[in-house]
Amino acid sequence: MARGRWRQLRVPVLLGASSLVALGCGQLLGFEDFTRNGATRGDCQSDGDCNAGWMCVDGLCKTTCEPDDWFCTGSTLYRCNDRGTDRVSESEECATAELCAQAAATDEDDRTCPEPCEVGKNTCDGLQTDLKAHQCVTGQTWTTEDCRLDDRQCNPRTGECFELAIDTTEVTRQEYEKFLVDAASQPPLQPSGCEWNEALAPDEDCTSDDRYCKQDCANHPQSCIDWCDAYAYCEWAGKRLCGKIGSGAPVDFESEYADAGVSEWMNACTGGGQFEQAYLGTAESCAYEATATTTYEVGTHAGCSPPAAGYGHIHDLSGNVAEWENNCEKAASAIGAGADDGCRARGGSFQQALENLDCRPPPGFVQARSETWPWLGFRCCGGPPSR
Repeated sequence: MARGRWRQLRVPVLLGASSLVALGCGQLLGFEDFTRNGATRGDCQSDGDCNAGWMCVDGLCKTTCEPDDWFCTGSTLYRCNDRGTDRVSESEECATAELCAQAAATDEDDRTCPEPCEVGKNTCDGLQTDLKAHQCVTGQTWTTEDCRLDDRQCNPRTGECFELAIDTTEVTRQEYEKFLVDAASQPPLQPSGCEWNEALAPDEDCTSDDRYCKQDCANHPQSCIDWCDAYAYCEWAGKRLCGKIGSGAPVDFESEYADAGVSEWMNACTGGGQFEQAYLGTAESCAYEATATTTYEVGTHAGCSPPAAGYGHIHDLSGNVAEWENNCEKAASAIGAGADDGCRARGGSFQQALENLDCRPPPGFVQARSETWPWLGFRCCGGPPSR
């Protein structure tokens, strides 16, 4: 050791076992969160999981809590006292720990447990201003997605936003004429249930009816065509006759036609399952038996659209002409399918009474696959909108 200089030696002080017990391992080591078995975050569900005098705060063993803050012990909602030393006496038992955490995370002064939802039971809402998709997930809590952020629609079965590819209007006379020109040189392939369908042009007996538009009709919906004609047109256009969401497969005739989470057409008409008709305000916005004697130009009645946000660009789902859907007693490709199979016509028309403009079709709106009427047309799904 050098002369004239002294080094101070620091000797560690060893604490006895009694001192360790008095301090508690967590305090001695400087850890705020501690459980009996030495584990940390997420390992306590009750005070019994922590050392004596500690409390379980949002899954952590602590000696203090944030003054006046809310927290959960398991599924029980508590408020910390103004000193941060303990809970106040009032508490509320939530249905699940997840619901408790949701309540504690809000900014309300007085917080209560949210109502639990039924897991797997999803929904859409927002009416005319918003469009939100809600999923009830594990813990009986809702997750929410805003469909308006990227102009999507809502599936109430899955509780998810999605892009519904559906024509904004019914197929018009001038559009169908283009199809007929092409079909004359290259006839489209048709499913086995349409082998009887040799002519794609509108039925002549039907077009002679006084209810069939006779002048300046290029932008009126094409009617007087059968189900197979409509199916062939949509295939020619690179689309499909509206069917199931996602795949375009046939909608089950008995169990799925009124399900806005399955049927593309039903989803559009009801605004994601929120409404029974596809018009805003009164039914006079659309054409039905009290307001019209024939068709009108598609998309010209501004109020004849689903009132739900995100669906207002889709016109004439109620009224003007009823619409064929890929929704028949037998799928067109099924063995034994043919001209007499019943197929649903959706949305009512200028020919029907007001109650028939509902999205859910009345029993009388089942027509044979080969039927043609001045009040029956179609639109397509599954590709870029035609307008």
